[in-house]
Amino acid sequence: MRLRTVCLVTVVLVTGSASAEAPDDCHITPGPNDVVKKRGDVLIEAGRQVEDVIAVQGTVTVKQGARVKTAIALRGDVVIEAGAEVQDNAIALRGTVKVAKGAKVKSIIELGPKGVRLVGEDGDVVELNAELNGQSVGQAILTAALAKVKTCKVVEQE
Repeated sequence: MRLRTVCLVTVVLVTGSASAEAPDDCHITPGPNDVVKKRGDVLIEAGRQVEDVIAVQGTVTVKQGARVKTAIALRGDVVIEAGAEVQDNAIALRGTVKVAKGAKVKSIIELGPKGVRLVGEDGDVVELNAELNGQSVGQAILTAALAKVKTCKVVEQE
């Protein structure tokens, strides 16, 4: 399955944990039009079109004139500059999504120690800052997600 981490992140965000349905091992296998970096920042230059971009322990920056389908930063930020476009989701785990005026993004998902923040394409914002058994729900989800991501193996791109 291409970009299994995207599936894992979805499972964690929906269920709150890496459930039995999630794979025990994590392998990120980029497709021919994906960009994945295990440690460090990823820069998508002007004029470039990319399917999925993932930075594990880094920041994803989408420059003016670039277009990506999905941008994900695990332990980093997603920065979408004016004139750039993220056609689907911009997701930051333990980071923020920064959208410049004039940039386009369908939806934003931020998961941090203090909670979950969702922004829809219509601009509606939903924030969840709840506690369960004395622990922030956002922190519990984040801890589970990042523990799994820590073991991910990235298949090198040619």
